[in-house]
Amino acid sequence: MNKLIVPFISVLLILLSCLPLQAGNPTVVRVGAFDYYPGIFKDDDGIVKGFYVDALADLGRQENIRFEYIYGSWSEGLERIKSGEVDLLTSVAYTKERAKVVDYASMPLLTVWGELYVPQASDIDGIREVQGKKIAVMKGDFNARNFIDLVQKFDITCEFIELPGFDAVFKAIATKKVDAGVVNSTFGVAKMKEYHLRSSGVVFNPFDIYFAVAKGKNQELLNLLDHYLITWRHQADSPYNKARQKWSHGSTGLIKLIPRWLVTALVALILLALGSAAFIIMLRKQVRSKTSSAFESLKRYQLLQARQEAILSAVPDIIMEADTNKVYTWSNRAGSDFFGDDVVGKAYESYFAEGQNTAQIIRPLYDGTEESMYVESRQRRKDGDIRILAWWCKALTDEHGTVTGTLSTARDITEQKQTESSLHDANERLQQQYDQLQVIEGSLREQNDELLSAEERLRKQINEYKTSQDLLKESESALKRQNSLFSSLLKIIPIGVLMVEAPSGKPLVANEAALQLLGRGIIPDTSKTNVTTSYKIFKAGTSEPYPPDKMPIQLAMCGVTSHVDDLEVERPDGTKSLLEVFGAPLTDDNGNVWASLVSFIDITGRKQAEVEKDQLERQLQHAQKMESVGRLAGGVAHDFNNMLTVILCHAHLGLMRLEPANPVQADLQEIINTAERSAALTRQLLAFARKQTIAPRVLDLNEIISGMLRMLQRLIGENITLTWQPAEELWQTKVDPSQIDQILANLCVNASDAILDTGRITIGTSNSIIDAEYCQTNREATPGEYVHLCVSDDGFGMDRETLTHIYEPFYTTKDLGKGTGLGLATVYGAVKQNNGFINVYSKPGLGTTFSIYLPRDANINDSQKLADSATEAVLGGNETILLVEDELAILNIAAQMLEGQGYTVLSANSPGEAINLAREHAGKIRMLITDVVMPAMNGRDLANTILSLYPEIKCLFISGYTADFIAHHGVLDEGVHFIQKPFSLPSITTKVREVLDGAQ
Repeated sequence: MNKLIVPFISVLLILLSCLPLQAGNPTVVRVGAFDYYPGIFKDDDGIVKGFYVDALADLGRQENIRFEYIYGSWSEGLERIKSGEVDLLTSVAYTKERAKVVDYASMPLLTVWGELYVPQASDIDGIREVQGKKIAVMKGDFNARNFIDLVQKFDITCEFIELPGFDAVFKAIATKKVDAGVVNSTFGVAKMKEYHLRSSGVVFNPFDIYFAVAKGKNQELLNLLDHYLITWRHQADSPYNKARQKWSHGSTGLIKLIPRWLVTALVALILLALGSAAFIIMLRKQVRSKTSSAFESLKRYQLLQARQEAILSAVPDIIMEADTNKVYTWSNRAGSDFFGDDVVGKAYESYFAEGQNTAQIIRPLYDGTEESMYVESRQRRKDGDIRILAWWCKALTDEHGTVTGTLSTARDITEQKQTESSLHDANERLQQQYDQLQVIEGSLREQNDELLSAEERLRKQINEYKTSQDLLKESESALKRQNSLFSSLLKIIPIGVLMVEAPSGKPLVANEAALQLLGRGIIPDTSKTNVTTSYKIFKAGTSEPYPPDKMPIQLAMCGVTSHVDDLEVERPDGTKSLLEVFGAPLTDDNGNVWASLVSFIDITGRKQAEVEKDQLERQLQHAQKMESVGRLAGGVAHDFNNMLTVILCHAHLGLMRLEPANPVQADLQEIINTAERSAALTRQLLAFARKQTIAPRVLDLNEIISGMLRMLQRLIGENITLTWQPAEELWQTKVDPSQIDQILANLCVNASDAILDTGRITIGTSNSIIDAEYCQTNREATPGEYVHLCVSDDGFGMDRETLTHIYEPFYTTKDLGKGTGLGLATVYGAVKQNNGFINVYSKPGLGTTFSIYLPRDANINDSQKLADSATEAVLGGNETILLVEDELAILNIAAQMLEGQGYTVLSANSPGEAINLAREHAGKIRMLITDVVMPAMNGRDLANTILSLYPEIKCLFISGYTADFIAHHGVLDEGVHFIQKPFSLPSITTKVREVLDGAQ
């Protein structure tokens, strides 16, 4: 029964193989096509062709399948297989990333690799010969990237030329635009004869390529392709191999798919697979796992075989395999390069030079009497040249011990033999000389002892030579360690080091710091030219090119040691660095300069620090000058304010005592106006010095400016248009409203003076956030949130010289009598006093813009906004007031004004007198008005003493001193009442009434 099963299954398999997969309309399979000559590509007529296309067409005829080709790039094909636009891809290399989206066939289509191709007459026969050569590669090619990695591992420098395709690479080699080129092995085999090129023997990165379908889809199609591919790959006349032979132009023998000695094993595996297929019908689950395992084993074996063949192809020695008919059946790359690409299939005796009996010598290998032999023979190379090869031959036997062929390795020893022949001739000449010496031995016998001594000395010299060789090896080892130490040192030091050849200027050494400072990529680009001509080099801070004969690198070539610190280099990316450079020549034993060595450091930061230091010093000098003027202003403020107080108060009293029709009233009013202008001038001085007393409050800048517009329009005149551009939802700021009046009035007056006829002044506000980067170029700024006030005009503008002096007090460009020079100084002082900053932008003929930045108030609370006390009404009362003032004139006039308003005034000319009055007074004292600075006791200490006697008394402090002088007395603290001299009758009476009526 068992004997009948095998024939039955075989007949069943034959019948099944004859059945079509399907009938009726053909199944459409969409194939992603791309440029991969000769496997698949688009011809000039737009038709997709190649040996994959021919093979699939034959399969389609047998299985009723129509293959449609969708052409594009490789990346487009991969995206289309993912999206389902195509069903099948060809020539897919295995990667872990791709395996996530596609399923691979079990049987590879081809084993391919990268190869370096050269012209027929090229002397490039190994990886070392590409040093300094031009190599063409296809842009984006996987093999190109691997070749670049390969030369880097060997520390080889060469120039790579990127081209759009393999055809362009071969054209560049054939026209000698490059020395060599990297292409895929399948393309190289098919096209190298057309372009008259050859392989250099440099082979790398072998890998398999497969059919692939989308992950989890079209598995039946993949199994069908595997079935046909396994059958076709091992049939010489199969559609697949015929297509390969056609498109590879008869050179497929160079592409080893499967070794011939493996064919028997593959046939056995195919029979096993067919038998397994029959058992799948009966025992599907059990046999499926065994079949899958068999395919995986085959795949691993093929990968191993491909790697072994790639390694054998890279071996420089010739390796040949011959059968018992003495016909070559296999050769590695070195053998094909020596004997020719058609060596396989030819008898090896046809390559022996005439007059040799080498075939007879190696007969014992075929007779089985010898296992291995060494033979030297003269062989005819493919170019006809006769070379001497040294062969190491080994017999190949089967499992029964029968000789099946030979495996031989050979090395060209022609030069070695020539050397041996020369040595043999020399020995013969020596022998002749020796014979001659024998003839005259009798006459030279007495010299024998000397010759023996000479021989002994020769032995000593030989021993010394051997010792010197050992020392030389030790020196080489020490030199290698020294070079390693030198290389490590160059890598870690932060100083750039560059050495160039003299006089060519070609770079020899450049460390990491040099590449960082000069810009990566420049050194390889200048490997064949003078490095000094490849940079844009300037004198620091100018666009003037640096004189070549003054550069340290050039001076060192002339034997001169030099040093400069003003050399600015423009990198390839356009950035610049300021360098301090030291140059020194390198000379040989004869004093000839053979190289120039320069070291350099980046001093950009140091130079910037020096510039910043100069700027800070100038700012300090300016601040000191401002402070000096401020001290001058503050020094006269007290006495001047006291005098103005007396003048204003007496004038107001005079007005109150005269009839309205009295002509003296006009004179008194003029005195009041003049005194108030004098007080304003004093405030301007103190504002500039940031010493005036201010009453800041939280306010909306838009509201303050809106209330001033009518007054400002009258101030600048009708010939100038005033434009107001307020920002919506403007942040609040804390500032004295009167200072805003001062700032706007001064800026608008200056702007109107800069407009000759008609023009425009624009006032605008906005919210602004100042960051650290802005502050680096604006030293007076501090990061934060600001309310921005902008005043611009279209006047004649200012030049650079004028801009450097505009904030200096008493500096003015106006005619004599038309300006005090305090306007912008006042603005500057007011802005600084409120922790803000100011910028000005102006050019002659283009107008001027002042930008003022006031800090945003962080604690926005409407209850903090104090109501303006703008009323000028003179208010009175009947309370008792203790008035203390060391200036008698001010004491008397203030007492008169207060008494004139109904108050009872207790006047004291000193703190001691005031304390006595307070103690002796029988009634209730409601208020203390005291000067801050007085002899013996200041006003704050006096107030504390009076408060101990009258705990509920109200206190009002007055002073003509500057704010910084009285600040330490505490009278400017929050909640403390204070009025600055000079004051008038309405202002003093209003303030007194405000304090008396205020909350306890």
